[in-house]
Amino acid sequence: MRLILLFLTISLSGCAAQAAPARYDVPLWQISDHDNTVYILGSLHALRPEDYPLPAVVYEALRESDRVVFEVDMSQVAAHEARAVSEELGFFGPDRSLAKTLSPGTLALLERYLAARGESIAIYNRSKPWLVGLQIGLNEVFRLGYDPRLGVDTHLMEEALGLGKPIGQLETFREQMSLLASDPLEVQERSLRVSLENIEGFGTELRDMVQAWKQG
Repeated sequence: MRLILLFLTISLSGCAAQAAPARYDVPLWQISDHDNTVYILGSLHALRPEDYPLPAVVYEALRESDRVVFEVDMSQVAAHEARAVSEELGFFGPDRSLAKTLSPGTLALLERYLAARGESIAIYNRSKPWLVGLQIGLNEVFRLGYDPRLGVDTHLMEEALGLGKPIGQLETFREQMSLLASDPLEVQERSLRVSLENIEGFGTELRDMVQAWKQG
């Protein structure tokens, strides 16, 4: 459940930034020496329309920077490529399924959760537990009124491209998906089960996280 809510790092490096406080209302830091400045911004992957615009100092740092570095440069990942990588790393082969992999207890929790939301396990049956957990997290984020398309990283990517800034990334989309998929199946199931057991508190946790982010 926490996968899509992990704080990522956006580092904006330039050479002519003005002196500024080290920390603002959002978690933005400035690191400088005699001829370079790096801004580091903690981000949330999903927000609401009313959370924008961001504080002006974020856009100022973006304009001053010569290069913008994201966790993953999604502007270079086509939709069909993302889908293919997700299926390659997140789908079972023809001889295995989610229902046959999960323990009876976890399977019952998942079926109960899906039934309460008008869904069936059939649409997830090819998916490995880590991908199911990721999808459930996305579903809950949307249900609570948040939108990954309004994440800070997505928003600032659009702003940076509009300003013609060179874009960098810390890892590729495949590398990130490979990391999520690398846990043994029993660990993936344990993570999924914990998420399902704590699903009722997800909305409160998400609201608290966003509020903490806004307060730096």
